Amino acid sequence: MLYLKYIQKSIIEKLSSVNFNWHNELINYEIYSKNIIFNFMHNENIILKNFANLNHKEKEKIRLYRNRPEVKKYLYQKHYIAKYEHKNFIKKLKKNTAKSYYCVIYNKHILGSINFEIISDDTIEFGFYANPFSKISGLGRILEHISIYYAFKIKNYSFLQLQVFDNNIFVTNLHKIFNFNIIKQFEFQNETILKMQLKKSDCKTIF
Repeated sequence: MLYLKYIQKSIIEKLSSVNFNWHNELINYEIYSKNIIFNFMHNENIILKNFANLNHKEKEKIRLYRNRPEVKKYLYQKHYIAKYEHKNFIKKLKKNTAKSYYCVIYNKHILGSINFEIISDDTIEFGFYANPFSKISGLGRILEHISIYYAFKIKNYSFLQLQVFDNNIFVTNLHKIFNFNIIKQFEFQNETILKMQLKKSDCKTIF
């Protein structure tokens, strides 16, 4: 009966668990025009839609989420992002081979944004923010699972890093649950930033 209840859960409900197992749920993934489509069991899919491919409505939603006080207070740039600035940012991304930004979509519902930056031949850095209006629980864990799979399985990097404000206790603890360790800390505008890292060999969520 417990197994049946698990099977009946949506992929989003399963991904919100720290113990999610990709091997049991993912059929395959496709990369098409810079978008990544994860095809799961029971005809479910999650799309990582590259910012370069977003339509006007999607761009505006992402900009709206980015400007929310509860989101931008934990980002380096805390000013209001105007339409022209957002448009120019996406335009520059098209020419930047080191950075990739994705809008994460499930059933036409935006879960949040994930971004990656190549640091070296074996290291990639990521960041994300969840849709502040979403009623889906466990969005942080969902975005974390996807980011880890992208870094280690799709891109095959050895190290995944991130930066987080030390007063963002909830997110710091989230990363620790996924076996990220603090490797460095530094000051930025009188605030302390933690640099955290996950080794591919220490990852427990996809192997």
